Amino acid sequence: TMPIIIYNLSQFRWQVRGWQWARVVPLLIVIIFSMNGVISLQKEERLGFGVWTRTNYPKGTVDFLKEHNVHGRIFNTYGHGGYLIWHLYPAIPVFIDGRTVALYDQDFFWLYNLAERKEELWKQVAERYGIEIVLVHDDREKGYAVLFNWLDEDEDWRLMAFDDVSNLYMRKGEKFDKLIEQHGFHYLRPSDITMDYAKEKKDDKRYLEALERELEMACQRFPRDFYPFYYLGIYHRIYGTKDHLLDAEKAFLEAIAKRAARNMSRIFRVRARSGNLSC
Repeated sequence: TMPIIIYNLSQFRWQVRGWQWARVVPLLIVIIFSMNGVISLQKEERLGFGVWTRTNYPKGTVDFLKEHNVHGRIFNTYGHGGYLIWHLYPAIPVFIDGRTVALYDQDFFWLYNLAERKEELWKQVAERYGIEIVLVHDDREKGYAVLFNWLDEDEDWRLMAFDDVSNLYMRKGEKFDKLIEQHGFHYLRPSDITMDYAKEKKDDKRYLEALERELEMACQRFPRDFYPFYYLGIYHRIYGTKDHLLDAEKAFLEAIAKRAARNMSRIFRVRARSGNLSC
């Protein structure tokens, strides 16, 4: 609103003579309140438009794409389209975003919805549009089959990054092979929060050691997220020995701290806006 207010102030004419200094009072008020808003946004780690980056949007996975200067065709969750455009365009043009039905007609929106839930249709969409990257919203706690369940099992795709909000996959091939070799997860499957796939191989020491290395790497790459530490706790619990149970307890406490910090951040924001900061 500041540009509009300033423009109208320039058209305003004071009727009372001798009070020329009063012309700047409204402008000073606007500046003071605007500075207060900017400081609040910085403290809450939010975007300038009021988006809660850490809790609503795929910051960790998008940061990975930006850090490695990835270019390609993406299939993305509808609700993340605008965020991806802001951070990744033109290197990665989105598959879909919130401009429905102005840009995307109902048939295309219907196709997108089915592709996330019908494996055969997903493969057709990936082939038709030359999809090389997939960045999808985290629905792992809902328990039903969605796109990232299939990608975890598909040998043509590799999990590259994940956070509490999203999972990022890349298609194997000459274009991304070097990046996949350096940063890809070969054993971890974040779509399965029970980690039954690891429990089935609890007697395979070589497999479990490789999985542990990936989990520790995930905790280092995404130190502020809940799931890397949660999965590490599940991993240690699989062994059942005293030492591993102690490591499991440590990992679970870390995971709880991450989620608690995020939830408290939400509560603080709500109370700050209502003027009630008491705990």
